[in-house]
Amino acid sequence: MVHGEEKSALALAASLREKGFSQVEVPYHLESVDLGKPSMQRSAVKPSVSMSLPERLEALERKARRLRKKVSKAELSDQTASAMERKAQELAEILDQLESMAALS
Repeated sequence: MVHGEEKSALALAASLREKGFSQVEVPYHLESVDLGKPSMQRSAVKPSVSMSLPERLEALERKARRLRKKVSKAELSDQTASAMERKAQELAEILDQLESMAALS
């Protein structure tokens, strides 16, 4: 889904997935996506205007949801799964640091 209000786009995307469309994605605000490539080959272009911190966190949440869906369906090699697990742990530590910083404000 590439146009319209986010809430509506997310609802429509969910409805399409329920109807059997498995490759439905909702880009984050101001993300540019090359629709001429299959979704696995697409690379999102960062928006040219800076996002606020809440917008960035929202975009990260959406990316995490998409990644979680892809990983849950994929058969990963032990090496890839191990590498992804290490990166997930690093991300968890970064999120803990951000939470601590927000609590200090």
